[in-house]
Amino acid sequence: MTTYPPMPSPTGTLLAEHGALEIMHAYRAGTLPDDTRWFVDQTIDQCERQGAEARQWVDRLVAMLLREWARGQLLGDAELERRSILVAACALASIQLQSDVLALV
Repeated sequence: MTTYPPMPSPTGTLLAEHGALEIMHAYRAGTLPDDTRWFVDQTIDQCERQGAEARQWVDRLVAMLLREWARGQLLGDAELERRSILVAACALASIQLQSDVLALV
């Protein structure tokens, strides 16, 4: 059985939020790598499908990913840490970018 911290750490949350800002700027500038942009686009689509529940869906996803990030720290698994924080940042960026798209419509 895997033991997770009961809630995401403030450090993990800050890292994900900072990453989200970088991703949003790169997305808008068109400088995200193709695979990251594809993932953000897919997550934006998923947010649209979630409708009014999109924020809760992203919050649950990010919480799970930050627990995985913390687990990576405990295990000394740098790849798990990197991947978890990147996906969490993409999810946070996606909800904001999805809101931007809706504001333009």
